[in-house]
Amino acid sequence: MLTGGDGLAEPRRDPNRMNRDLSVPLASLASRADVAQARDILDIHAARPVVRRVCIDCGAEWPCPDALYAMLITGTTPEGTR
Repeated sequence: MLTGGDGLAEPRRDPNRMNRDLSVPLASLASRADVAQARDILDIHAARPVVRRVCIDCGAEWPCPDALYAMLITGTTPEGTR
């Protein structure tokens, strides 16, 4: 059994679960229609930037409970930010 540099035995790896490189790229297994459909899916499911507001003081998602309380008391809305 092989040991590591610290003298402890390395656990045996299951050969059926080892990561293996594909001998054929997945694109070669798909038809032209599959590739066209996949490109359409990528066009529809494109990434978009998302902006999250966080509280400067506590780091929680804004408006945090403290900010909500303060807005309730003062009668302001979340749009009234600096």
